[in-house]
Amino acid sequence: MKKSSLAVLLTLLSGNAIADETNNWDGLYGSVLIGYTDGDVEEKDGSSHFMPVDIGYLNYGGGEASLTGISGTLKIGYNKQIANNNLIGLELGATFQDADSNQRMFDAYNRLNGSDFNSTYDLEAPLNVKTKVNNYQTLALRFGHIFNEDTLVYALAGGAIGRIERKLTQQGNRNWFDLNYSTTERKNETGYVLGLGVEHKINTNLALRASYEYVDFGNISLTYNGPYDIYTNTINQSHKVDFSNLAVGLTYQF
Repeated sequence: MKKSSLAVLLTLLSGNAIADETNNWDGLYGSVLIGYTDGDVEEKDGSSHFMPVDIGYLNYGGGEASLTGISGTLKIGYNKQIANNNLIGLELGATFQDADSNQRMFDAYNRLNGSDFNSTYDLEAPLNVKTKVNNYQTLALRFGHIFNEDTLVYALAGGAIGRIERKLTQQGNRNWFDLNYSTTERKNETGYVLGLGVEHKINTNLALRASYEYVDFGNISLTYNGPYDIYTNTINQSHKVDFSNLAVGLTYQF
């Protein structure tokens, strides 16, 4: 009888120890995720510093294109459980992706009826642009709640910094830049990140993770310089970049 009671007690204690170990979300962790990026690049009006009067081009800006691609993300963070199964944490992330968009940045028109601004125009020299966001980094606060001892649902908010690359290419039958000329501009831009996610523990150290992040870099201004005959044509232009990243992966608690 004593042996049976002792065995039951040891079993209960062992079970409680495993549960306590599994339920512990405190401490350092790392996550590896793979995902898909989907967003928009919105073009703004462009203006040229140098415009040959005898040719009489008119700039027109605007338009929107999809920014899509596959992503891989590495994250490292620290969790601290607080009262009532709540959790706070700090998380650093780095996302590498092949997200890009192709679109017409703006068009160059030639006046058909002389230099009168009321004359009609003919599209002759479109300027196309390719936008790439190859990587971005985030630093965010996490706020979560633990359900059923092994499932964490969280929200995060913080800052983001990304590398924006834009390649501008001249096309058409007139020179705005020299025909088939291309120029590339790059810029590090700051923005913000908002996110939601869920993690579910499969053992003491490992958890499945699914996450959604929205990143917004706001309006970005770039300057393009290219040849026009014996001159240099300079174009200032702005655009807006924002996108969502949906990812799944694993979290390891150290």
